[in-house]
Amino acid sequence: MRELLEKLFNGDFSPAEHSVLKGSDLAEEMQMVTRNKQRLLPLLNKEGKDRFEKYIEASSAAARMCEEEAFISGFRAGARLLIEVLGKNDGCFTDSD
Repeated sequence: MRELLEKLFNGDFSPAEHSVLKGSDLAEEMQMVTRNKQRLLPLLNKEGKDRFEKYIEASSAAARMCEEEAFISGFRAGARLLIEVLGKNDGCFTDSD
């Protein structure tokens, strides 16, 4: 646990940084997105390409915001769970240490 806290303090821990496993469902979906984008772009005129790029940027920004909110929500839920678990024993049994 201390090692993780030290990494966090020193800025060496970033839960948002991760690699996609080759052959995973996510990797396949990302490849499909790339292939379809490459197939679509030649079919569009300049205005269509510009609009499509703006769409991609906005869609990516929205997805990142949703991912960030989900992370924060999950982190908060985990913290509340830990507080509950480590909090005062208000049950009918005594803690056995």
